[in-house]
Amino acid sequence: MEKKPLISKVEAQAFSPTSPTKKSSWFARAWDFVSSSIVGIVFGFALEKAKVYLPSVIVRQMQWTELTMLVVFLTATLAGMLTIATLESLKQFKRCPKPPLGLFEGATLLGKYGNNIIGGALVGVGMSLAGACPGTVLVQLGAGVPTAPYVFVGALGGAVSFGYIHKATKAAVKSFGAKKPVEVVDGKHAAYLTIAIIAGLVGFPVMWFLNCNIPWRSDMWQDAIKDFNISKMTKIANPFLAVGNLDFSVTLPAWSPFTAGLGIGLAQFLSILLTDSVIGASSVYPYIGSVIVSTFDQKWETNVPFYKDYASLWTSSIFAVGMTVGSFLSVTGSGLSYGSEIASSTGTSVISAALATRLVLGGISLVYGSRIAGGCTSGHGISGMSQLSVASVITVAAMFGGGTAVALLVGEL
Repeated sequence: MEKKPLISKVEAQAFSPTSPTKKSSWFARAWDFVSSSIVGIVFGFALEKAKVYLPSVIVRQMQWTELTMLVVFLTATLAGMLTIATLESLKQFKRCPKPPLGLFEGATLLGKYGNNIIGGALVGVGMSLAGACPGTVLVQLGAGVPTAPYVFVGALGGAVSFGYIHKATKAAVKSFGAKKPVEVVDGKHAAYLTIAIIAGLVGFPVMWFLNCNIPWRSDMWQDAIKDFNISKMTKIANPFLAVGNLDFSVTLPAWSPFTAGLGIGLAQFLSILLTDSVIGASSVYPYIGSVIVSTFDQKWETNVPFYKDYASLWTSSIFAVGMTVGSFLSVTGSGLSYGSEIASSTGTSVISAALATRLVLGGISLVYGSRIAGGCTSGHGISGMSQLSVASVITVAAMFGGGTAVALLVGEL
């Protein structure tokens, strides 16, 4: 019989989009594999169409000079909120809001949400340094972004080293990462579904207005030119000008921010339908860390007990591979191929030692931050805020706070 996971279903859902079933049959494991793959592919496909994986889109959002990422993010959150609230009201799903992760004992802000604040800020720092988040680096790999391998190397380094740092930190600060009772925005005065409906009625029109008025088509093209080192001497016209405001055609080179947000909302629905859990990308890193550490450290369960909670979450790796495959399929199946007609006119891609160092450090910061906070932009952001978790709202605020400060300080890649 398959070993029972060391974390509860609630915690597993908070950390991973596809937690392994407790059944030991080959059919159950095959279903876990297939369902994780499907959700990952759809999620990666939608993220690539949104172009929010482009490093310049991420950094410029943190500098608040572009709003494409914000529109995608909030539209996806609203779609997810309505989906989860509706399914919960029909008793088809039970949400699992992320709990606060404290730093110290007591009811102070740091005592209650210290790890959320620190971890969220570190994720934001990593986003501005690397031009990626824990999930979008997987999309970048599928799309062939030149900076992605360096960020991924840093993320792997963070995945392997964090467990040892976590043990030392826990020894010094006993309450580090202590889970507090879950707090949600809704309660006895306002039902979850009521809040979701009101948020949708107000939020969707605002997102649609922004979608129709921000220059996302020109922003996407300028960002792609920069991130894929496309020579400015090229005569290729902006391929995003033909993209409509609400067009789900899978052969388009991109989707509008509003359409892409709805596409990510569809991925959330599929995740709940097929895996009985919400989307979250960052749990793949501690899983990979557990695989590497258990291979080279015979006493890993004693030396780094942190990884025991993740060693059974093999489906997170299937989900991650699915994201990369989905991104690849989106790029190669669209009217825009960075590897064909544009490749002949690309500029020289040179990653300097200074830039490589920045990217690697960014990757490390992304993993450290997501593990300290218990989630990333997808787990705390798209999924956590959809479930009205107070901890997730605070974590996302810290992400933007830390990311904005660093983006304004160090500039673009």
